[in-house]
Amino acid sequence: VLYGSNDNIISDCFITSGWGNQTCLSMSNNNTIANCTIISNDGRGIDLSCSNNNTITNCTINNNSWEGINLGNSSNNEFTYNEISNGGYGIKMEFSCIDNTIHHNNFYNNNGGGVQAYDDGTNNSWNDTKGEGNYWDDYLTRYPQGSNPDWIWPTPYAIDGSASAQDNYPLVNPWGKSRIKITYPTGTAYFSQVDNISGMFQLFPPATLLNIQISYYDNAVGMWWDGASWTSSTEVYFMVANINDPLWNDTPTPMLLDGVMYI
Repeated sequence: VLYGSNDNIISDCFITSGWGNQTCLSMSNNNTIANCTIISNDGRGIDLSCSNNNTITNCTINNNSWEGINLGNSSNNEFTYNEISNGGYGIKMEFSCIDNTIHHNNFYNNNGGGVQAYDDGTNNSWNDTKGEGNYWDDYLTRYPQGSNPDWIWPTPYAIDGSASAQDNYPLVNPWGKSRIKITYPTGTAYFSQVDNISGMFQLFPPATLLNIQISYYDNAVGMWWDGASWTSSTEVYFMVANINDPLWNDTPTPMLLDGVMYI
């Protein structure tokens, strides 16, 4: 519990089987809660009251009896890369919550099958500035006519509460995996003499991309070739390598043509 305490870092904690709100910030600003696991508690996972400019990131908040994260009279806080599941509302913003940002969180099975988040505040954003929001595992239950997008659903996910808030760019898949989609050429995994490839790349966790190496695997000879040379009716796989981030393995990972790869 932080009360009137600023500029702290709480990280790598495991909190379970407690009673009441387990991680509380009251009148506390500019703090970071990161890489914590908060599960199976009789209360809220994280509670912010009169607390501003805090960052909650990369936490697992699961199976708590009340809200996963609750805010009251708290502004300019950021919630990213968290997994929130099996509780009351995944995130609930009550009175006087202004300009909070929520994106790239995974919401699973919160609020007993109801809408998974609640917003009574003002000008809270449920997506980032680049056009990506959060993953909601009940999206297709609520919007069964969803089209076949690349990784953003076209219909916003509506949030409960008087703010009439919505996640404008709900993620098709959970944030924790990278997605690489080849957009040209399209169709079968077999083709002849194609010398241009284009695609879309989305990296999780955020990484500095040094180089994308696109190659193909020739089943006939059992070898990888670079994209400068193609043979007729070659079964083609693609690989990505050289990502400058300690959480990544630089070993190339194969993918089928015209598909989405998860690594």
